[in-house]
Amino acid sequence: MLRQLKTIKAHVSTDAVGPEDHGRIMSLAEYRAAPTRPIPDLAVYDAFPYPPPPSWDDVVPVLVVEGISNRRAAKDTVRNRHLYWRVRGLREYWIVNPEKAPLAPTLIALRRKRGAEAWDERVVPFGRSYRSGALPGLSINLKQKTKEIGVRL
Repeated sequence: MLRQLKTIKAHVSTDAVGPEDHGRIMSLAEYRAAPTRPIPDLAVYDAFPYPPPPSWDDVVPVLVVEGISNRRAAKDTVRNRHLYWRVRGLREYWIVNPEKAPLAPTLIALRRKRGAEAWDERVVPFGRSYRSGALPGLSINLKQKTKEIGVRL
């Protein structure tokens, strides 16, 4: 996945550059021109190779999940949406969106459909279940998950 993303240049200011860039002072021009390499909050793989390959560049998840933070909402909802679309093999991108109700987030489920030129988007309200199209048998209900991990609403 990273190999595919390395060729995509960032068009906005971002801190999602490679690990080799951390700790190095970069000019704003360098920063904006650096390859964008988003790192998802959660990645789900189908048939992950064992032993793992020497480089993560050689592995593509089927599903990535991002939790929106207030200061970087546009990164997950706008920029990453387009970057992840370009990754062949990635079938779903889920965004957990607490913007309107922090204790009752919605799920934005973006699904790649055969022959489509953009994500098929579904907004799943808090308390409703969503069934993955990428991984048969996988479904999520954010309200149930918050109860399972002990979050009091």
